[in-house]
Amino acid sequence: METFAQAPLQDLFKAISQTRNEAELKGAIMAEVGHYFAASRWGLHFRDQVTAGDQDASDIMRLALSLDYNPVLRYVVQRHTAVHDEVILPPGVWQKICPRADHGHVMLGPIINHNRLMGGIALTRHRDAAAFDANDLADLSALCLHFSTRFATLHSQQIAFGLECDRITHREAQIANLGDF
Repeated sequence: METFAQAPLQDLFKAISQTRNEAELKGAIMAEVGHYFAASRWGLHFRDQVTAGDQDASDIMRLALSLDYNPVLRYVVQRHTAVHDEVILPPGVWQKICPRADHGHVMLGPIINHNRLMGGIALTRHRDAAAFDANDLADLSALCLHFSTRFATLHSQQIAFGLECDRITHREAQIANLGDF
């Protein structure tokens, strides 16, 4: 029987399913996602960690997080689906909205938990690079599904562990946490 090598996207799915915490999702996994999409910048952002009202946020960051100013973010918030700039804007319009050269093309996908938008995966490419396309969008949608599922599982485990910690001694909780290293 002939065997086939596992596709890079399948490798990412497997890596996501094996993460033990949010830090692992944000770290090595997101670096691999960034490379997979040939992105110049990438990130996994959660709503409770980034808000437009932060005192320290720059003016550019406030605009980027503004639903009135950022049509890509508005699309994801309203529809809970992945999108890249040229799906909703004519080619080249995004570059007029965002002055950064390394944000010449953008793609954003949602992280969902219990019907709520918890955050998103953001990817950008330099202006001189190829725009994201339909295949990139389909792959990001699949990755968002896997990230959302893993995020929900990790979050549920934290809640369950917190409930169990109320019933065990402090030393038992310390020993249980050793498995996280």
